[in-house]
Amino acid sequence: MDVIKSVQNQNGHASNNVGKKNESLNAVKRSINVEASGEFVIVPDQCHLLITVSSHKGSVSQAKDSVDRRVLYIKQAIQNAQIQVRTKAVQKSVVCQR
Repeated sequence: MDVIKSVQNQNGHASNNVGKKNESLNAVKRSINVEASGEFVIVPDQCHLLITVSSHKGSVSQAKDSVDRRVLYIKQAIQNAQIQVRTKAVQKSVVCQR
């Protein structure tokens, strides 16, 4: 014996299906699966840079002058490259070796 049954699909719309008594009342579930892959580049917005400058000269004052000139050159190179410096720290120490 055939019966007419009303079933709602996932969108909530009613549809009339003709079926037998033993058929399931569940509507067919419809789905769309989309898969993709790709590449992207993330440019870093920060870095931590540590530069060590040393000099070995005949006297302490010559070594200090050499290091100071090199530090100024490094600072100028960073400025010329238009690198924005948020935090800057310069630490100096003198080590005498005998």
